[in-house]
Amino acid sequence: MTLTGIQKRNIAIGGILTLIVGIGIYVYRQYDHLVKAGKKLIGAKVHNLSLSGVNATVYVEIDNKGDLSVDVIGQDYNIYVNDKFVSNVKVKDDIRINSNGKSILPLTINFNPQTVLMAGLVNLTSILSDKSKIIISVKGSLSIKTGVLSVKNFGFNVDMTLAEIVEIANETA
Repeated sequence: MTLTGIQKRNIAIGGILTLIVGIGIYVYRQYDHLVKAGKKLIGAKVHNLSLSGVNATVYVEIDNKGDLSVDVIGQDYNIYVNDKFVSNVKVKDDIRINSNGKSILPLTINFNPQTVLMAGLVNLTSILSDKSKIIISVKGSLSIKTGVLSVKNFGFNVDMTLAEIVEIANETA
C-alpha cells in the first residue's frame, strides 16, 4: 500500500506535534524539579549587625534534581522581618545552578532596623536580644536561563531566623 501526499503530510504533522508535546512535557518536568528543589541555609557572613543597619550575605544550597542546569541572571526579592516588609534587593550577578547536583546561591540581606520600627514592630531592642524571635524572609523572583529558554519570574522563598544566620556565620568564620 502506498501513501498519498496528503497521508504523508498528515503523518509528518502528527510526528512534529508528538515531538513538540514530548519536548514540552520534558521541559515542564525539569521546571517542576527546579521549583521543588531543596533549599537549605548553609552559610552566612554578617557584614554589619547594629541598630543602624543589618547587612549580611546568606548562602543557600539548592539541590536541583533536574537534568537542566540553569543560569540565574537576576534576582529581585523583598526582605521581610517578622512578616513586615523592610527592603527590596536587586542583584544582577550570574550564578550557575547545576543539574542533578547542589549549587550555592548567595542572597544579600540588607535593611535598616529603624525601617522595621516604622513598619510596626515594637520593642525592637528586646527582640534583638533574642535573635530567634526575628524571622527574616526572602521572597521574590529569579530570572533564569538555560539554552534558549528563559523565565523572568521564577518564584523563590526562603525563611530563616537571625539566630540561624549569626550561628552559621560564626561556624563559617
